Amino acid sequence: IFFRHGPEAQSVFLTFASAFLVKLLQPKFASYLTIQKRLEIRETVQKVVDLLSSPEIAIDDRNGPGLYAKFIKSLLAAPMAQVDPTSPPPPRRVRVSPTNVSQPVEPPVAPSRSTSVSLSPVPRQEALSFETFAP
Repeated sequence: IFFRHGPEAQSVFLTFASAFLVKLLQPKFASYLTIQKRLEIRETVQKVVDLLSSPEIAIDDRNGPGLYAKFIKSLLAAPMAQVDPTSPPPPRRVRVSPTNVSQPVEPPVAPSRSTSVSLSPVPRQEALSFETFAP
């Protein structure tokens, strides 16, 4: 396996992706994922831990991949990342309208670039000109 001799960035990217997936296991995201999908995420992240901590990849526990494996393993062990396959899924959040009719809450939609508002000040014309540019 060439992973052992590859750039450190490979381990970092894999660890970051795994940490993101573990974050999806938190209870606040449970209504968006089925139990099967949550279990699949746990199994996939566990495979990453097994890969990074394997003797073919990690030289020892102090090597980069070994440290990353311990970090991900501790994230999986956190109470917020536990998945109970016997628990029912949490109900979808509902919004109560003024007419007392419950409606499902839709996930927010990101604004398009043409309608988004920036909090940054508008750049001055002098800042956009290359006439006064000095390296």
